[in-house]
Amino acid sequence: MLFCFKDQCLNYNVIFVYKLNLKFFIMDSSQVAVINHLFCATYPIDLAFTTKPPGDKKSRGLATVDAAGNVVFRAKHSSWGGFTQLRDASGHTILTMKEKFWSWHGRWQAFAGESTEAKDLLFSIKRSSAWQFHDEWFVFLAANTKEENCDFKIVGSYRKKNYTIFKGDSSLVVAQLTKQHKLNMTLTHAFGASISANCDCSFVAALITIFHEIEAARNTATRNAAARNAARNAAARNAVINPSFCVPYPTDLAFKTKPLQKRYLATVDAAGNTIFKTKHYWLGGFTQLRDAAGHTVFTMKPKETYDFRVTGSYRKKNYTIYKGDSSFVIAQFTKDHKLNLQLKHAFGATIRANCDHSFVAALIVIFRMVYVKKSAASSHMRTVHHRA
Repeated sequence: MLFCFKDQCLNYNVIFVYKLNLKFFIMDSSQVAVINHLFCATYPIDLAFTTKPPGDKKSRGLATVDAAGNVVFRAKHSSWGGFTQLRDASGHTILTMKEKFWSWHGRWQAFAGESTEAKDLLFSIKRSSAWQFHDEWFVFLAANTKEENCDFKIVGSYRKKNYTIFKGDSSLVVAQLTKQHKLNMTLTHAFGASISANCDCSFVAALITIFHEIEAARNTATRNAAARNAARNAAARNAVINPSFCVPYPTDLAFKTKPLQKRYLATVDAAGNTIFKTKHYWLGGFTQLRDAAGHTVFTMKPKETYDFRVTGSYRKKNYTIYKGDSSFVIAQFTKDHKLNLQLKHAFGATIRANCDHSFVAALIVIFRMVYVKKSAASSHMRTVHHRA
């Protein structure tokens, strides 16, 4: 619904259209109003931006605080919707900001109210170049469809908190970010912005919110990459055969045999998939461990020296694998596996985080081969004794 008003309190007429609390305004040329002229003051204003506003311990979004300590704007991010909303002090949504799905220049768009429709577009912001080596952004209002010249230009660095917002290509400064806010109060994790007279505070808050979301996404990606690298490094330190068989959490596996194939042993994961199986060669006297695709992971033969210590009994399925002579447990066999599966002739093993599944599977294969050989020898001795 559209409402039209006229105000003749000033020396000029002000005519504006109001839709969903805001849309666009036609007003005095001395004012820089993008969202709402009500957020323009006739004097310079200092604001602070913080993720921990005073008296609000539950807030996670970026909040805008005025000189009186009041939260005048608050950002609300929606991970499900993929957008961020800027709300006023009463909780009403002023505009919705969203990154464009595919853009070479990292374009963000801001819409009136809770809308994300093209007809409610207020402005868009993008990098000056897809391959830029310095931080520079262009802002285009919705009416500037050709985008030949920007309506606002932003230079500096958000990380260093020294952004400067200019009106178009002129030297008229709309706002200046500062690493330290100028409010007479103590705020944690806060920085400031000095906004020129007759400039839209909500527009500046919206731009800073967009930059904050971009920086937060960048920091999250950096932390995730660091976590992945740490996990890979931890896996590489504990891997014996291949780091790709290491996962950063404890794992339960089951080992399945076949009564008619005494030298067959398969490794089964929690989903019931066979991830390793054995192939024994009698003439060569060796056994191969193969992955699910049938590729040979490695070949096993008897070895006189060892780097790991194994105690227990294969027959009782209570082997414990230690690293060297230490008490560091690599894996623990259990007579009953812990998988939520129905498996016949199966037992289990619990493997420590970042330890090589394939190595444990190989040891179990060796124990299986030794056990089969010993059982065959015992059976032969009993047969000879019976004949005698």
